[in-house]
Amino acid sequence: MMTLIHRIIGTCKDTGPLISAKIDGNLPAGRSVRLKFHLLFCTACDRYYRQLKSLDTVLKKLLIGTTPPVSLPEEKRKELEDLLNREKS
Repeated sequence: MMTLIHRIIGTCKDTGPLISAKIDGNLPAGRSVRLKFHLLFCTACDRYYRQLKSLDTVLKKLLIGTTPPVSLPEEKRKELEDLLNREKS
């Protein structure tokens, strides 16, 4: 049985995909509000979000302006660059 608070802010299980979508820039505004409320009340999910956001930032910094250590087809490399550039804007 779902508690009233979980009906309002969602469960931790429901929040994982929202966190990923937020970091990827694909979270609709209504879901973003729900995520923000959940993170206010749940320190575990807030910590998870901050860790993923930090990891995302570090990986982007490492990838921008560097040659990947493995050979990547030009088309895939361009897709990654475009994705990273969209995230910056």
